[in-house]
Amino acid sequence: MLMAKIKYEEGYVDLRVLGYGIIPKPHQLWSTANRNWLLPLSLVFAIGWSMEITSHLEELAFWLFLLHQVRIVETPFSSFSESPI
Repeated sequence: MLMAKIKYEEGYVDLRVLGYGIIPKPHQLWSTANRNWLLPLSLVFAIGWSMEITSHLEELAFWLFLLHQVRIVETPFSSFSESPI
């Protein structure tokens, strides 16, 4: 949320003369106070993203555990369909 607030405050740059159009202001042109927030906010984002990936890996491990817990039941026709004719 803070990054969105900073980008809103910084606004846009008109680069139509150079052929780029109107774009969000690059972080190199931000004020010093807002540039100082860039690294801490990036670290918070990276930590949050790693926590999300960890939860996905945990869910994958759970489903793989359940997959290997299923007992395979032999049917009377399973040997017939697997015969090497």
